Amino acid sequence: MHQKKKWVFCDNHIQRSLVKLGYSAINAEYSIPFKIINKLLIGFIFSLLKVTYYYFLQFLFVQKKELKNKKAIFLKSGNGYDYANLYRVVDFDESKVVYIKSFTMKSYMGVVKVGFLTLIDVFVRSFIVYCSVIKNNLPNNIENLVIENGLRNIAQYTYLSSFFKTVKSFNRDIHVYSGGAMLASNAAIDANLKTSYLLHGNIGRIHPIVFPSFDEVYVYSNDEKLYLESIGVSSRVDIYPFEVINSRNKLVLIFTRLNDEDMDFDELRNLVIFFKSYDYVVKFKRHPQYVKKNIFKWANTLNIEIIDKDAGSASSLINSTLPSFVVAWQSTSLCESLNMGVIPISLSKKSEIKPDSIYPIVKRTLSWHDEKKQIISAVNQQADYCKILRILTN
Repeated sequence: MHQKKKWVFCDNHIQRSLVKLGYSAINAEYSIPFKIINKLLIGFIFSLLKVTYYYFLQFLFVQKKELKNKKAIFLKSGNGYDYANLYRVVDFDESKVVYIKSFTMKSYMGVVKVGFLTLIDVFVRSFIVYCSVIKNNLPNNIENLVIENGLRNIAQYTYLSSFFKTVKSFNRDIHVYSGGAMLASNAAIDANLKTSYLLHGNIGRIHPIVFPSFDEVYVYSNDEKLYLESIGVSSRVDIYPFEVINSRNKLVLIFTRLNDEDMDFDELRNLVIFFKSYDYVVKFKRHPQYVKKNIFKWANTLNIEIIDKDAGSASSLINSTLPSFVVAWQSTSLCESLNMGVIPISLSKKSEIKPDSIYPIVKRTLSWHDEKKQIISAVNQQADYCKILRILTN
């Protein structure tokens, strides 16, 4: 599928349905039924009104950011992970970066103002592209989703595409880094700006036909790199650089989950008691978005420390504390741990892990439930620790 059509499919429901459908190409064109034409007409009017609203709304915001001397625009996803990843792959300081909250339209409006004629031109072109997608003989469930959900993207995409075209007129060499904002990413790509995708977690299954044509994609593991290359993604795929640690403290880091109901206190208590019996220090690293209270009660009961949620990314925390083991459920921290030479332990039962996960957690971690013998060996003997680490890595 041509890059200019991919924005139409920027909806989670559409993406999941496409992945279930498989990797076959879209079928030939057909005539648009009359009942759909009525929806398109209503969608056209509504989208045009919304584009006009965006045009006038932007004048309520003061332009605060200079683009001429900037090297990058960073589209923040808002959860903090992607921010840390940016400085893994760039070698310039923050003064050279324009930060935008990627899912907040007002954040774009404080950077540059978009001309009305540019908006109208892009709107007409975008609507024509949308109609050309509808003319494809899509499977019924995909067609319904594109009509119901994809139609809502037209006004937003129009503004984003116009925004990046305007940005390019000020600085044609600026590089756009995205933490996962696919609609904005497509708009930046269509403006012919160099655009990179910085994953802030292990990648799930994607549909290559509608995956944006990024210049480069950064992933956490070779397993993910091989997956993207095997399904025909055209982007250059790189693995984030990780610093392997050579010395380790008798420390265990437990990365908690977002929700209390997804964690078992008895399970955590048994794990803490086990490691403390071998004179290990155990610490909780709470999820950055955790807002409940149980973790604090559990930590107090178990007499262990909670690391501040803003202490940095998993890799930076591993690098600063030098643990011997990292424990988590289905978390990217397990992947980062192995990359850095620290044995990861999974608290998820093997039966709970999706068999189609791209990053093979079962293969790359020791299971707290099923591989206790190997964990004991790694605790007792340094030689066994190194042997297990090599097995998990290979």
